[in-house]
Amino acid sequence: MLIENNVAVLRAQKDWERTFDAVPELIMILDSRHTIQRVNRKMAECCGVPAAELVGRKCHEVIHGLPEASSGCAVSCGVTGSTVFIREIKGELFNGIFEVTVSPLSDEDEEVSAYVHVMRDITEQRKPNFWFNNVLNIVTPH
Repeated sequence: MLIENNVAVLRAQKDWERTFDAVPELIMILDSRHTIQRVNRKMAECCGVPAAELVGRKCHEVIHGLPEASSGCAVSCGVTGSTVFIREIKGELFNGIFEVTVSPLSDEDEEVSAYVHVMRDITEQRKPNFWFNNVLNIVTPH
């Protein structure tokens, strides 16, 4: 029975890892000191390094190329509870415009133990003709 439980736990862990890596957005798990605990495959690919090389680095160094976090950073502001921080940024080190969402992760005692930092590339949607062309295609009969 114990072996079966261990196998089930390992299978669930592998399933979760595959799911995390399949997401097309750039995802990081951060601690309260802005230290990267984990990244998904897409984030590592965009940074051009293996995921293991990002773990332990500071988010603000990787994303913004800054030695310190900015005052408007969600982690610095101490986002808590069910609050979700959403901001649009121009990628300094990544070419493009990104919608950034930061959500707190709570432990068993409901204390924030980490943050999920998600970057979604919205560059195409911000191009001047994107909405005009796409809405025109929907509205205009073919």
